[in-house]
Amino acid sequence: MYFHETSGQIPLILYGAGDYGVYIAELLPVVDIIPTAFCDQEKRGICPKTGIPIISPPELMSDYPNAYIMICSENYYDEIWQDISKLGVKTEQIITYEDRINTILDIDYLKMIFEKKMNYLPNFENPVTFNEKLNWLKLNDRNPVYTKLADKLTVREFIAEQIGADYLVPIYGAWDSAEAIDFSSLPEQFVLKCNHDSGSVVVCHDIRQLDIERAKNKLTKRLNTNYYWRSREWVYKDITPRIFASKYLGDNINDYKILTFNGEPKIIQVVYDLFTSQKRNLYTTDWDYLPVSQHFPTDPLHMINKPANLSKMLELAGILSQGIPHVRVDFWEVEGQLYFSEFTFYSDGGFSKFEPYDYDELLGSWLKLPPPLQARTYVRPNHKPS
Repeated sequence: MYFHETSGQIPLILYGAGDYGVYIAELLPVVDIIPTAFCDQEKRGICPKTGIPIISPPELMSDYPNAYIMICSENYYDEIWQDISKLGVKTEQIITYEDRINTILDIDYLKMIFEKKMNYLPNFENPVTFNEKLNWLKLNDRNPVYTKLADKLTVREFIAEQIGADYLVPIYGAWDSAEAIDFSSLPEQFVLKCNHDSGSVVVCHDIRQLDIERAKNKLTKRLNTNYYWRSREWVYKDITPRIFASKYLGDNINDYKILTFNGEPKIIQVVYDLFTSQKRNLYTTDWDYLPVSQHFPTDPLHMINKPANLSKMLELAGILSQGIPHVRVDFWEVEGQLYFSEFTFYSDGGFSKFEPYDYDELLGSWLKLPPPLQARTYVRPNHKPS
C-alpha cells in the first residue's frame, strides 16, 4: 500500500499528469493505493479531476528522493525512464501499474473498475445492461477462437476464408520487434501498429520526415504491454505481440463500427475526426441518426453521408459474426473500396457510458447470453457472402 507521506508510508509519485496519469490516479484507490502527487515536466498546481498536487522533476528529487515512481505514459515510457534515471531515481524505485493489479481476480477487479467508470453497481450474476453483459462475456464466454479473431494478423486468414482477401488492407511486412523493421522496404506512406492491442498506431505520411527512433520506442513499449490487464479483456491475453506495416488509407476516413448481436447487425457507430477528437455518431441500419452518445461525444449537426457500401457492410458483418453473442465488426470505406478493419468483442472495454442511459438497457436486451463456455460445444460456422 502507498499513502500520503503523513501516514509514515513510502510516498508514491505518478510521473505524468496527462489523461493516462489521471486515469491511473482514479483507479488506484480501488486497490487501496493513494498517490501522493503527480510529477510533470510542464503542468503545475492541483489536478482538477483528482485534487492531487502536481510537482516538478526538481521538486521530486528534493522533496521525495526515496519515493516510488509510477510512469504514467503509454507513448513516452522509455523517454521518461531515461529522464528520471538521469535525475538519480534508482531502478528499484520504478514500479508499474500492472504490478499492482495483476494479482486481483478478474471478477473482483471488474466489479471495482465497473463501479468507478460506470457510476452504478454491476450485477454480473444476473446482468441486464449492455455493459454488465459485456463483462459477463469476459468472465464466462472464453472461446479460444476469439483470440485468433482479436489478433489483427491471424484474423486475416479468417477474413480471406469467410469473405475474400479483397476486403483486407494490404500489408508490407510483420516483425517480432521494432528493431527488426526494415524501413528501407516500406513505401513513402504507411501505417505501423501492433496486432495485440488498441492505440499502438504510428502513421507515416512521409518516410523522410518520420522520427524512426521515436516510432520504435513507442512500438517496443507496446510490444511489452499485455493489453489484457487494463480491462481484463481476456481475448488479448495470449496473443503473441507483433508489429506490422499496412497501406496508408488517409487521415480523414470514417471508421464504420457495426454492433452485431447473435449475427444480426443492429447499430452502426461512425467515428470521425479519427486522429483528433474521435467524435462518434450512431445510426440505425437504415441510416437514421440516433440521438445518443456512447463513450464519445455525438454531433447531430455533423452530417455523415450514407456509405455507398452500407448494404454490403451489413451483409458481411452478419456473415462474420455468426455464432458470436456480440461482436463489433469494423470497416473502412475508401474511394468506393470496402476494407475490414478489426473485430472488437467488448466495445470500449465493457465500460461504455450511454446518454441517455436507457440505451445501456436497450442494447442489453438485444444481447442474449449463451451458457458458460465449459457447458457447451462451439462450432464455427463457415459462410460465404452472396
